[in-house]
Amino acid sequence: TDGGVYISHDRGARWRMVGALPVSQFYRVSYDMDQPYNVYGGLQDNGTWTGPSARTGGISNRHWRVLGFGDGFWALVDPTDPDTVYLEWQGGRLQRTQRSTGETKIIHPFELAGESKLRFNWNTPLHLSPTQRGTLYIGAQYLYRSRNRGESWERISPDLTTNDPEKQKDAGGPVWVENTTAEYHCTIISLAESPVQKGRLWVGTDDGRLWTSPDDGETWIELTQNVPNLPPNSPVSHVEPSRADANTAYVAFDRHMLNDFKPYLYKTTDGGKSWQPLTNGLPDEAYVFVVREDPRNLNLLYAGTERGLFVSFDGGQNWQRMPNLPPVPVHDIMVHDLMNDLVIGTHGRSVYVLDDITPLQEVSPAVLEKPAHLFSPPVAWRHSSRMTRYGRGDRPIVAPNPPYGAMITFHLREKPKQGRVRIQILDSQGNLLRELTRVPQEPGIHRVVWDLRMRGEAVETDDESQTPPPNTGPLGPQVLPGTYRVKLIAGEFEMEQLLTVKVEPALEPYLTGIKAGHQFALETLGMIRQLNRAMQVLTSVEAQLTNLRQVARQQNYKLPDELDKAIGDHLKQIGELKAKVDNPNTGLAYARSARLRGRLNSVYGQMSSNTGPTLAQVAYFNEVKAEFEEVHSAIRAYLTQTAPQLSEQLKTSGLPALLIGEL
Repeated sequence: TDGGVYISHDRGARWRMVGALPVSQFYRVSYDMDQPYNVYGGLQDNGTWTGPSARTGGISNRHWRVLGFGDGFWALVDPTDPDTVYLEWQGGRLQRTQRSTGETKIIHPFELAGESKLRFNWNTPLHLSPTQRGTLYIGAQYLYRSRNRGESWERISPDLTTNDPEKQKDAGGPVWVENTTAEYHCTIISLAESPVQKGRLWVGTDDGRLWTSPDDGETWIELTQNVPNLPPNSPVSHVEPSRADANTAYVAFDRHMLNDFKPYLYKTTDGGKSWQPLTNGLPDEAYVFVVREDPRNLNLLYAGTERGLFVSFDGGQNWQRMPNLPPVPVHDIMVHDLMNDLVIGTHGRSVYVLDDITPLQEVSPAVLEKPAHLFSPPVAWRHSSRMTRYGRGDRPIVAPNPPYGAMITFHLREKPKQGRVRIQILDSQGNLLRELTRVPQEPGIHRVVWDLRMRGEAVETDDESQTPPPNTGPLGPQVLPGTYRVKLIAGEFEMEQLLTVKVEPALEPYLTGIKAGHQFALETLGMIRQLNRAMQVLTSVEAQLTNLRQVARQQNYKLPDELDKAIGDHLKQIGELKAKVDNPNTGLAYARSARLRGRLNSVYGQMSSNTGPTLAQVAYFNEVKAEFEEVHSAIRAYLTQTAPQLSEQLKTSGLPALLIGEL
């Protein structure tokens, strides 16, 4: 069905929905400004839904909520009240819903006594004014405006359709008249207000009339006759006012129900007096549902067609297919104002999100001619992981989250002739915090992700086939919110971009604690590094003494008794020092209490949290710090005072001296 695939194992008595198929048919999509943001949309015969763009453990069906009934279409969040959503179902049935409570109020306009019956399209256009907060527009055969969130409406246009009675007859019969509003014709199907001029309206109808109003509905100018090579009665599938100026707009016509599948897409720069076709590169059967102008690069356009998503980098003069997407109908396209993600609603393959489209907005022939290029990175958000379900198995679908950290995108024209491609993370003063490993080296556009961590003790390698050695130490702490520098190095080419790191809104109350914990974490990491180095040197001395005894036995060489006893005493002392740092690998694991290294790692984890340390954790830090100073001093004393004495004994006996590394 248009609600998915169902399976029955008892001849149809009971049915189970197959929930692992992302086959939703979206008519429209939108978003809110939550962090992470939510996507909204109306589905064919499945109401109106909202779901998160990210969720701990991935996005599954259970994270989506139903907001509305029937066939869902437009769903728009009120910019003055994020808890309010305007949504509709077939035939212009408009409601205002509170997300937090689910309370709903029907708010669509009604015809008054003596007025013609209102004709709302199956997919009635709804528009929130970008220039007049709280103002809504909705189209029947007339255009209506509300200045009070749908409490009352005023008609601001005459009938903008042909009002052809031959196209307004009942469907079905004679036994049953089937008017579900899908049959309604002579209706407004597209409308928008200019984002740069208050009240500059553009309206299109399903029977082929295109209009503009320069004064919020006081006067109307028909533009249909100005569009070249357009057959009559062509439904206006979308109008897109430009952010460039009030006289620039794009319009798409969809004639597939007239057995004409060609794309019809035009642009005007003079308020609709003349129109230029923009279809070069669009396939013959890619009739257009929607065209969007990018909010940051006005030459970058997106077209949703019956044959998939297309993109133009030159204002629509040439189009190319967007790769890595199925050739499925794309009914709506949005660019998130804050996150700069591309959100598309498909009619058959649900919703897709392309994280951070900055490379699309910045790419140009000049960029591609450079040896390499580092695109502007988006804001990176530090956020917490939340608890989630586990043990779900593989049957439920789980959509991936955006990668955690800073997305870094770069272009290589060719592989460097010398050296590797490197990416460095610097603080605002230019101090190196981290150099990323496993950076792609081949030509093309690549994206890597920095996990917001500084350099730690964990070993990082460039070889993806090489597994890092275990127990090499903790990862570095996450950086604090602020401004950082990303440096791309490709041979002799270098380029930097600034990167902003922020914390999610939920963490802002903890920011003071996060900063305090960061300093404790850095101090703890310093102790871990000192301890690791001391243990490396101590273990090296232990290995040299053990090997000396082993070689002596193999060569039948008898060590002097006094020297052999001294070596034994030193090995015992080394063992006692190591036992203060790590649990001996003997006895029951659960019975071995944590030693210094484990306690340091525990403190480090506590101080690196996203809420900051508690008073008890600070007290524990001070306790472990005192233990570290005691143990590290004892190891240092052994390596700088006691071990050199044994080394002199070895040299006196004609044996190799100990190699004692620097601490």
